[in-house]
Amino acid sequence: MTMLNDRRQALLELEHQAVWLFGTIAARSSTLRELALVSKKEREISRDKLRAELLAAEETPSSPHPGYPNEGLDSDEDMRLAARTLLGQLSAVQLELVALTHGSGRATVVTIATNTAASSTRWGAAPSAFPGLDPKNAR
Repeated sequence: MTMLNDRRQALLELEHQAVWLFGTIAARSSTLRELALVSKKEREISRDKLRAELLAAEETPSSPHPGYPNEGLDSDEDMRLAARTLLGQLSAVQLELVALTHGSGRATVVTIATNTAASSTRWGAAPSAFPGLDPKNAR
């Protein structure tokens, strides 16, 4: 497996988790339901694109786990934090993919990363000049 496909697989695994998380939030919180359903749809689109890319590269896409940890999803603020955390993880892997892709593939990954950053702000993350980069490691 190439480094590019390895990162695609890592991102796909996070997308599976995000689809589950946003579905869970939608089911548990009436106040966050609409936002969660929009986020779930965005993640499903991204997940399906990644699956198609891996299949085109003759790789077997990872499958979702039968369940994900759901501790700490007891309040709306806990759910917002879980969403921001997972979206941050998605952003970090997306940035790795930007570095590994070229041409129109890079443009696609940049668009996905931009959409993820925008989604993070809807969940309460502060806007960042470089979403996905850990500010503690910046120089």
